[in-house]
Amino acid sequence: MVKELFELMPTKYGRYDEVEMLPVMKENGTKFVIYGAGQGGKFLLAWMKRVYKMVPDFIVDRQFAADTVDGVPVISCDEFKGLMLKDRFLVMIAVLAYYEDKRVRDEIDEVLREAGKHAEYITCPADKIFETYDLCWYHYIKERKKLFERTYEWLIDSISKETMECYLRTIILGEKYSGVTFPEQYKYWGMDSDEEALFQLYDKEVLLNIGAARGDTVYQFLKCCKSYKKIITVEASKHEYEKLKQNLGFLSKENIEKIQADHYFLGKDGRTIDSLYGNEDISLINMDIEGAELSVLKTAVNTIQKNRPVLSVCAYHKVEDLVEIPAWISENVEDYVFALRKYPCAWFVDRVQTLDIPELVLYAIPKERFES
Repeated sequence: MVKELFELMPTKYGRYDEVEMLPVMKENGTKFVIYGAGQGGKFLLAWMKRVYKMVPDFIVDRQFAADTVDGVPVISCDEFKGLMLKDRFLVMIAVLAYYEDKRVRDEIDEVLREAGKHAEYITCPADKIFETYDLCWYHYIKERKKLFERTYEWLIDSISKETMECYLRTIILGEKYSGVTFPEQYKYWGMDSDEEALFQLYDKEVLLNIGAARGDTVYQFLKCCKSYKKIITVEASKHEYEKLKQNLGFLSKENIEKIQADHYFLGKDGRTIDSLYGNEDISLINMDIEGAELSVLKTAVNTIQKNRPVLSVCAYHKVEDLVEIPAWISENVEDYVFALRKYPCAWFVDRVQTLDIPELVLYAIPKERFES
């Protein structure tokens, strides 16, 4: 599945006037050049080959590590200056830092100005193409296709497999996420509807809520689980913790008496789940802790092995989480099944038109609790 996604590319994405003109320019003697032989240049080269069937005459780079990239010659800036005396060029700038660092942008612009004193050339920034993809994530997946295929095979149901495929399409192809998205109130509880769920919530559930923020997860849990034994919330941010305590104070006395609110940064200063909560009968752990999920899970080996809780873990903060978290769980406990569910992402406005990858939750469920 993953390999097939890398064999697909969108025919076009957005409007690139100079790129659209390039075939006609080439017919009239214009040379096509990519500036930058790094990650951006390699990606742009592959993208242009696939989408426009166009190969640059050469790639320009100030500090190149190879003489060619996928068969295309790489030349220095000085060599480029010499060539620019006698030809016309369209230059696509593929240095990722060009779009983020003014110093880099000024350096490249100066090279082009100096090289182009006696030549005709136009530049075609590739930033719109790069905005469509997260190239670090793209290359990580491409280099580890087998690991992502393994996660895909581990997933227990068709919804999970479809979710992962749509998620990867977002990263690899630059598409907006198109898979099923479940309501926010079902997040962490494995519910697809009020009638269908990956697992049932127990009457005596003990929830360890890590990354409690302001208490919204607790409130959602209380909507879905009317009877429970205990809730332990953990929040590292002092500001969020104060808001958490304030918001929990609006609950009934019966609920307040069963909720423990802690202000810890788990995984630091010897604070582990095993040492702090090893004596609790933890039956459900949920985590949304900005990429620290795996490191904190590793502090709960004894608790997980002893209690076999359902694990509802955010797996979107780092690209490696989708392969490393299920791999670690599989290595440390037996007879767990895995599922994926995607939830809304209202706050991710700046990139929602291209990448919509937040709020992906990995469920690791003991087979004895899985609802087939």
